[in-house]
Amino acid sequence: MKEERDLLPVLEKRFEQMESVRQDLLNRLGGFSEAQLNFKPGPKQWSMLEVVEHLVAAEEMTAESLLGTLPELFQAGKPTFVSRLKYGLLILIMRSPLRVPAPTQAVIPDPERTRTLSELTQRWEAARNQFRILLDEFTEEKLPYGVFRHPVTGPLNIVRTLGFLHEHLKHHLRQFRRIEQAEGFPQGNPKETNPKSQE
Repeated sequence: MKEERDLLPVLEKRFEQMESVRQDLLNRLGGFSEAQLNFKPGPKQWSMLEVVEHLVAAEEMTAESLLGTLPELFQAGKPTFVSRLKYGLLILIMRSPLRVPAPTQAVIPDPERTRTLSELTQRWEAARNQFRILLDEFTEEKLPYGVFRHPVTGPLNIVRTLGFLHEHLKHHLRQFRRIEQAEGFPQGNPKETNPKSQE
């Protein structure tokens, strides 16, 4: 079994940021009832559990992409100026109140599927563990290379890939708050305060 080594500081910082937001969110959601977690503000809107499934699916898809890219990392090339510009614009949009549609059907939850917080938490934990293993492969020399092709921005290096996932998670925290504040949200007393964005 391969021995796990310390991550590069820049990757460790990004990963810890992602983990902090995820743990705060899961702790918050653990205080909601099943009815609250499955409540939908409207017929074409997501429940809290569907938002979680979207977040998990996005990370699973990214991890799968990394698994396929790393063996040929140095043949993948470096992100272009255009892809870096698109990345910056995407981050600005995600930090704004604008609602952004999912860029691919693969990360849109099936409205007919039954899901539980426990199941999604296990899937998310597995995806994060996979990320931790993948990040262990990176040296300073590998940082500039494109490892993930986002549907909007094109190729991203590993630092920007983690940055995107962090901002994506923070972006959806506002959606959880909108669901909780929606008319008809089941009454209850969540144990924690609203999840906070981690800078």
